[in-house]
Amino acid sequence: MGQADSLSKSRADEANRVLVCGLGSLGQLCVATLKAFGVAVSAIDLVKPVLWEVPGLPDMLEQLLIADCRQAGVLEQMGIDRCRAVLLVTGNERMNLECAFAVRALNPQARPVVPTCVARP
Repeated sequence: MGQADSLSKSRADEANRVLVCGLGSLGQLCVATLKAFGVAVSAIDLVKPVLWEVPGLPDMLEQLLIADCRQAGVLEQMGIDRCRAVLLVTGNERMNLECAFAVRALNPQARPVVPTCVARP
């Protein structure tokens, strides 16, 4: 593989990043699944999870930040400009929506994804 091929592959890898906002059960499962497909994954949560349901999950992450995912500075710190998608699984619909708007403002090419399959009480 030539130098030009290596450079284009590293740029493609950089643009293949996914950010997961929320590390509850669903967020942890998403991280593990994405990693199984070779995707670079970073995550944000308001509090560090007490229980890691997926063994070794912290080691799967490129970066973990304990902060508010709705804040532009936090998203920029996590490299939102290099993300192709952001999974919004915080468990708080308002937070997910506010984060989706922030993501769109900072990186219109990134796809905010909010699962609709979560059971409601």
